[in-house]
Amino acid sequence: MGRAQLVALGASEAAIEGRVKRGRLHRVHQGVYAVGHLNMTRNGHFMAAVLACGDEAALSHFSVAVLWGLLSNEGKIHVTTPTGRKRPGLVVHRAGFDEGEVAERAGIPVTTPARTLIDPRRRCPAPYSRAGH
Repeated sequence: MGRAQLVALGASEAAIEGRVKRGRLHRVHQGVYAVGHLNMTRNGHFMAAVLACGDEAALSHFSVAVLWGLLSNEGKIHVTTPTGRKRPGLVVHRAGFDEGEVAERAGIPVTTPARTLIDPRRRCPAPYSRAGH
């Protein structure tokens, strides 16, 4: 749960800090907490990563390919956001989204399957060209 969500539910900053000190909230990322314990599901970790990267962030690249059922092992969590705010333990990509490139899956903002297939290619160098050989 994000700090902004807790505040929107009526929790004051002091109440949030008190719950952290008493072990009722556990910091997962800056401004993102697990409620009660840190035994989170894979989707819980995905949602925490997206919350940590801001309102316009979406799960992306290899992580969302796992959520879409295209891959089985994700490694580090990848998130794309227009601001590109770095977060420890996450792979943050800075990019904007065109209309229709962000969807929701299991309640998590994610890139669409089409964008998911394109994103890893943006990270890889152009294939070797045989021109002139």
